Amino acid sequence: MSGWIKLHRAIKDSSIFDNEKLLKVFIWCLIKATHKPHEQLVGRQKVPLNPGQFVTGRNKAGVELGMAASTAWDYLKILESNKSINIKSNNKFSIISIENWGLYQSGDENHDSKLDNKLDNKSTANQQQINTNKNDKNVKNDKEIYKDIVEYLNQKTNKNYKHTTKKTQTLIDARIKEGFTLEDFYKVIDNKVTTWTGTKWEKYLRPSTLFNGDKFEGYLNESGIKQQSTQSTQHKGNKFHNFEQQSSKYSADDLEEIARRKREHYFNKTKEE
Repeated sequence: MSGWIKLHRAIKDSSIFDNEKLLKVFIWCLIKATHKPHEQLVGRQKVPLNPGQFVTGRNKAGVELGMAASTAWDYLKILESNKSINIKSNNKFSIISIENWGLYQSGDENHDSKLDNKLDNKSTANQQQINTNKNDKNVKNDKEIYKDIVEYLNQKTNKNYKHTTKKTQTLIDARIKEGFTLEDFYKVIDNKVTTWTGTKWEKYLRPSTLFNGDKFEGYLNESGIKQQSTQSTQHKGNKFHNFEQQSSKYSADDLEEIARRKREHYFNKTKEE
């Protein structure tokens, strides 16, 4: 496959740009995608592809990206979750589609000029919103972050705490507003599971205790872990890559940590089976 791809400058303001591995995987997707409709032979099957699509598999992606297959797939799933790509899989291969391919790979110069104007207008509007909410942290309060934290707690404690309870969500929201990151929640869980498991304190391995007020910072600091305050990350949103969606709630370190823990969970589950 030969030819050029376009990479808009707006990518530098995205959360994908903040994570070098995620950026590498996204650029790989752009390079792999076809520019013209054609049929690709996969085994004995002809697979029709439209512009912005390509065929791959977990192992092939890992080899071409120089990553473990599970790592490569984790990053592809993160791109899918923030609406940058779409993945349709069967038991033999996956078809990956780049979202908005026609919008930012068009060869029409007038179209590019109109797109820049849209980006400028969108960036201005978003900057005003950012200034209004300048105290927001780079980890946003939404159902996904509740689920990530409580599922990790359940994995470590072999419990079944719910991430949907209002009290748990309120506690997590309060800690996030104080500047604690996803990594901090994981550290507190790791710390107290190690300290309390098998003791009379094990009954306190629940969200209402671990994530409660000043105790949270104490749990974080008592094993020599220093809290790192987060700075508000001011990402400019746009329609170009759909970058300012779900992935913007995580910092680059958070995305890296999510991918690592998903691999660890998958490995542990495989061992148990």
